[in-house]
Amino acid sequence: MLTEMVRSSQSDDTYIFETLRATPLLRDLADPVLHRLTTISKIVNTPEDVEICRQGDAAGELIIVVSGQLAGFSTAPNGTVAVVEIIRAGETLGLATLLARLPRLLGVRTVTPSSLISRMQ
Repeated sequence: MLTEMVRSSQSDDTYIFETLRATPLLRDLADPVLHRLTTISKIVNTPEDVEICRQGDAAGELIIVVSGQLAGFSTAPNGTVAVVEIIRAGETLGLATLLARLPRLLGVRTVTPSSLISRMQ
């Protein structure tokens, strides 16, 4: 679902590394760990109203919101949709389901144009 921006220069790696370092969840990791995460990550730029993941899909990646805003929503069996979470810059998406190897608990869409860092599958 996410369209990747091809890494074109060393500056992209530096940008990803610095963004990972600034993310509260990751800020205490050692530099070698962050460098490894940088090599398996990509920058993704998405316009408004793009589906990032579907409720019930396998959680295969951690996503960090660099800029923009995402909405996490739940769809009931009768089709009713409710926004249950707003995900903002600096926050992560999918860690709990990734670690627990559970399907995505929420569907997620961009509310505004957004820049994300995603771990490659």
